[in-house]
Amino acid sequence: MVRHDKVEYVLDKPIDVIPNKESPEFATFDVEAHQKQIDNASDAQCVMLSSMSLELQRQHEHLLPYEMLKHLESLYASQAQTMEYEILAISSSPSFMMEARFLSMC
Repeated sequence: MVRHDKVEYVLDKPIDVIPNKESPEFATFDVEAHQKQIDNASDAQCVMLSSMSLELQRQHEHLLPYEMLKHLESLYASQAQTMEYEILAISSSPSFMMEARFLSMC
């Protein structure tokens, strides 16, 4: 859904901050483009939240899509590393090695 509506760019970077009115950047700041970015982020946020469990929704409902994605990546990256470690630990155990050798002879 996010890719279909061509709003996936909101996953790539945080929403721009509106510059201070006295700053030189404010003169070239595109308010309409900024509002479109906010609207697209809101649409993407709804799609992302609707695909999550209730617990994940509660944890992420206050985040915009970019921040939500980064948090989910960090959350599940640590779980993936833990699983990889556990798999390596199991696969290097003597009983696993004997079973693997037995299965390779079949």
